[in-house]
Amino acid sequence: MLLLGGGVACWMWNSLRHSLEPRCRLVVPHLPGHGQSCSEAYISHPMTARALHDLVMQRVGRPVAVIGLSPGAQLAIALAAQHPSAVSRVMVVSPQAKPMAFESLTLGLLGISAPTFCCESDEEGGLNWRN
Repeated sequence: MLLLGGGVACWMWNSLRHSLEPRCRLVVPHLPGHGQSCSEAYISHPMTARALHDLVMQRVGRPVAVIGLSPGAQLAIALAAQHPSAVSRVMVVSPQAKPMAFESLTLGLLGISAPTFCCESDEEGGLNWRN
């Protein structure tokens, strides 16, 4: 499972996907507020981790390796911590593990600006969040 960074869509993983797809089955969800799910509000990491768990169980049915960048890295950690039976291993890049100041303000601004960057037609095969 590849979890994207903030303000981008599944296209950010295209080069890695092309390298891995011949050998691996990939799950690349459009997270709430991004890509084809940009109209959905991002509520919280725990809620999103639960939804990722459900997606893994429905689509794959066994633990998956998870790679996450930035907010996707935070979600990979949350998924592994909250639902360890769904995760076989985790690789994180730039997770910002230290809580940030003014988190509500920062998330609010990201929520306002993210659709500007992500509401385009997404042709790279990412999964719709509610799919």
